[in-house]
Amino acid sequence: MKKMISFYFRLAGVILIVSGLAKLPSFLGKTKIFFVPDPVFNVQTRYLLIAAGLVELVVATICFLKINPLHKARLLLWLSSSFCFYRFSLYLLDYKKPCPCMGSLTALLEIRPETADIAMKIVLAYLFVGSLAILIQFRKTAQAQKGAPH
Repeated sequence: MKKMISFYFRLAGVILIVSGLAKLPSFLGKTKIFFVPDPVFNVQTRYLLIAAGLVELVVATICFLKINPLHKARLLLWLSSSFCFYRFSLYLLDYKKPCPCMGSLTALLEIRPETADIAMKIVLAYLFVGSLAILIQFRKTAQAQKGAPH
């Protein structure tokens, strides 16, 4: 089980590094979408992408550190829940465009924004479900240890 959890954190770290680095060039981008106010936070999309990219890089770094996996799982659950809340807010606002969450990387790799949007939803599900499963497993283990005779 430890190897699976360790693999989860390494893959989550790689995913967040790629995603975080993909957002950072948005600061220099001249694409119209980067200057449009974000529908949820009402700031220029490029500033939101830069902030999210930096947070992702910090969390990615933590995924590779030798710290308590419980703390890593909590942090990943917080981050993925934040992204879920953001996407749910877009849904409530009836926002129909694909999320620009990969910055200018989609254009550079010639990936359709709709395809990137679906891929990022899958990644988000992986981060959310994986971190939640780890936290549930830790809770079950802790409860079993409490109930075990000494």
